[in-house]
Amino acid sequence: MLSIYLVLVLTSHLVHALFRIHEHVNVLQPSNYSQYQELVQDKDLVVLHFGSRFCRHSMHLQHVLNDVPSYLNDTLSVVIVFVDCRDPAFTPHCHTHNITKIPTLRFRYYGVMLSAGVEYRGERRSGPIARFISELLQPYTDTVYDAKSLAQVTPEEDHRIVIGFFRHESDPLLTFYRRVSGLFRGECTFVAYVSDFNNNILFAIRDMALGDNVYIGDYTPELILGWFRANCRPLVRRMTLDGAEGMVELGLPLVLLFRRPHSYMNHVSAFAKLVDREIRDLVGFNVTAVHVDGHVFRRALRAVGAPPDVLPAVLVDTLEHTFLLPSYSDLFEKPPGKLRRVILDVLAKRTALEHHDSVFVKLKPSHTRYSFIEKYFMGLKPGKDEL
Repeated sequence: MLSIYLVLVLTSHLVHALFRIHEHVNVLQPSNYSQYQELVQDKDLVVLHFGSRFCRHSMHLQHVLNDVPSYLNDTLSVVIVFVDCRDPAFTPHCHTHNITKIPTLRFRYYGVMLSAGVEYRGERRSGPIARFISELLQPYTDTVYDAKSLAQVTPEEDHRIVIGFFRHESDPLLTFYRRVSGLFRGECTFVAYVSDFNNNILFAIRDMALGDNVYIGDYTPELILGWFRANCRPLVRRMTLDGAEGMVELGLPLVLLFRRPHSYMNHVSAFAKLVDREIRDLVGFNVTAVHVDGHVFRRALRAVGAPPDVLPAVLVDTLEHTFLLPSYSDLFEKPPGKLRRVILDVLAKRTALEHHDSVFVKLKPSHTRYSFIEKYFMGLKPGKDEL
């Protein structure tokens, strides 16, 4: 009995120590949702640790997070908040943000939750986490002052270029624009063009595959933000080995273009136009359209019996089965609509195409990471976790 008592006392002290409040930057655990809303209000960045006090992996991560503020610049307006997904007061909040595995770190940037694509998946050490946080608050907008400099802006591979037009540096819309750019980091390259010009364009998006799109609407922040959301992310996104887990984690079937490594824009541009014509209404809701380097992902082609050197090729992976479309060139021949018919037949499970076990389901997050939906509420033991 004495040993049990000592274990309980030590555990209590350990939990208390793990949730101490740092002297400089708040590391807090709200007791209810109203308190949570007060804590995250008016902060530049909120680091949200979705976990549980009953998960040893969450306890370890919280211990690491407690030391993160010592690595941060004191001028940063940052708060680190622990959200207990086992607590009935916060379980709905965890479900709202699709938290299925814990511990998970997410970020609230100037009042807006960043997408799951900005989830931290790196080392579980204070230094790397602090560097990641600092990078999130770095300016994400380049500023140019003449047309020649604007023409020389080169986007990161596969990014669209967003151009904001401003007449002077003190324009309050420029401050808003710079903050908004951080919401779409990793998806667009942002440029602020400050000059005395005569046009009614507020913003333009330059897409190497589909051409340009301009915004000439009202100054309403909600409308501008909605336009960015609709136009910033490429219709056909690039999947890499590093980013594959995040895309697969969305749970949508994948429509994949396997392209040659050195014929990047030709293949992607043609395929993006095809997707735009035939399945734009399905992308983001029923499927995720992506392009991949056929050399890097050659094992996926071999798994479905496709020669890795015969590119481009299109696969549909429902995360249950993988289907290889017979001919890439046939998709572009008249009459149009071939890609759409194939996708709808696959989604309705009425296709006659030969199928194989899903290739890309293997890229889902590891099942050894603690799942509070599948394990906490079913009483199963956790395995080794990962971020």
